[in-house]
Amino acid sequence: MKKLTLKAILLYCVLALFSIVTISSAQNTKEEIKIRMQDRFAKISELKKSGKIGETPLGFAEAVNKEFAQNEPIIKLLAAENDDRKMLYAIIAKESQTSVEEVGMANAKRYFQKAFDSDYFKTQTGEWKQKKDIMP
Repeated sequence: MKKLTLKAILLYCVLALFSIVTISSAQNTKEEIKIRMQDRFAKISELKKSGKIGETPLGFAEAVNKEFAQNEPIIKLLAAENDDRKMLYAIIAKESQTSVEEVGMANAKRYFQKAFDSDYFKTQTGEWKQKKDIMP
C-alpha cells in the first residue's frame, strides 16, 4: 500500500510541475511571439517595399512570384513569420472566442489599412496587386 501511495504522490508531483511549466510558458508565448515578430519587422518591411513579398487575405505573408519563392533567405523568413502568426492568431482566437481564420482575416485588413500604396496584396482570386490598384 505504501508503494502505491508513494507512486501516486510522485506522479501527482510530476504532473503538478508539468502543469506549472506549461502554464508559465503559455503566459510568455504571446510576448515571445511578438518579440520575434518585432525582430523580423524591418526585414519584412524591406521585402514588402521592394515588392518581393505581400500579404494574403488570410493574414499571412507570401512571396509575390516564383523567383522570390525560391530564394532561401526569403523562404526561411516567411516560414518563421507565418509560424508565429499562426500561433499568435490561435492565442488571440482563444482569448476572443472566435476562429483563427477570423483573426487572420481581421489582421489582413489591418495590414491593408496600414500599407503603402506600392505594397502587394493577394486577391481572393489569387492574383497579386498593389494596394493602389485595389483601392476604389
